[in-house]
Amino acid sequence: MSKADTIPGRPMIRALTGIRGIAAAWVVLFHFRVAVFGLLPITRHAKKWLDSGYLGVDIFFILSGFVISHVYTAELCRSDWRRYSRYLEARLARLYPVHLLFLLVLLAGDVLGIAKPPVRDSAVSFIGNVLMLQAIPPFQAWNGPSWSITYELGAYALFPLLAFALIRISKARSSFACAAVVGLLGAGLMALELSAPGARPYHTVPALLRITSEFAAGGLLHRGWSLLGRRRDRTWDVLALAALCCTVACLAWVPENYSYQILVVPLLAFLILACVRSAGPVAAFLESRVLQWSGRISYSLYMTHFTTLNLASLIILRWQRVAPYSLPVRIGALIAYMAFAITFAHLVYRFVEEPARRRLRRWFDGTRSGDLLPSVTLASSNDG
Repeated sequence: MSKADTIPGRPMIRALTGIRGIAAAWVVLFHFRVAVFGLLPITRHAKKWLDSGYLGVDIFFILSGFVISHVYTAELCRSDWRRYSRYLEARLARLYPVHLLFLLVLLAGDVLGIAKPPVRDSAVSFIGNVLMLQAIPPFQAWNGPSWSITYELGAYALFPLLAFALIRISKARSSFACAAVVGLLGAGLMALELSAPGARPYHTVPALLRITSEFAAGGLLHRGWSLLGRRRDRTWDVLALAALCCTVACLAWVPENYSYQILVVPLLAFLILACVRSAGPVAAFLESRVLQWSGRISYSLYMTHFTTLNLASLIILRWQRVAPYSLPVRIGALIAYMAFAITFAHLVYRFVEEPARRRLRRWFDGTRSGDLLPSVTLASSNDG
């Protein structure tokens, strides 16, 4: 085990925070794309890329494997129940407050008759959502995007098994080779599963394949990166741009079908690695203040945008009524919608997500202070 593996603290990987912000924006545009197309018909030329915006969740899964491995591998690769329980408490404090807040918001909307939850057996599903089981049948997610955090929490719970394997890899080449095998095999199996009629990426089997292969691939990429000494150079900027161009080209070329689009996930994994190792303009872009801010609020944006965009259509104006107006009016309406969602996410991050996380951590810690685990502040935002 290298010296770096035994140090409790970990340096911040700023590029990952920037990537999170971009991934969250991609997911938001995916869910709001019908309105985007209606208000700005010219964006239909980008339809294939907007239609594949659900792949932002796959980026989250890969990033989660990378980040959790970066912070916790050395702590959890050995049997220690106290450290494991503190680790789970920290992850729960990270995910649960925003999730619970929006469950209560949706419950209030249901009670007041403002909006009904878009699921069957709502009372039963609500209990499942409170227990974070919303992605497991027969429960259904009240807040659409929250399905992914069920699988995130499962990956966190099983991470010590991955840590036990990662710490035994001694060569970067071996770790990268394993990441390639896991990524390619996972993408192939997902493509096969999604080729079935009616299959969706958030259905149980595809979702399990996504979190298993992508979280593990992220962990393996981190191990290889760590064994290389975490050096950065401008060659990786070129590789990052090449991977981005290949991803864009592949999404333009493949049919608009989940089973084909999902095959670009290994490219996305390589893109993440290249961004982390970049030292030139790619790194500067991802580490810019705007990208860092967007990455910090990305979890709140991801979890709230379904509700806030629908709310914006009531407060501002339904986009269908704006569509017949002039281009400046339509652009203004679109900007207003997005500004509303982003501002709301920022407020949730500042006044709910971060304060609640800190308070829950303190509450979980109580009077114990001798074996605290490191805090995941290096790439905060959406671990799911």
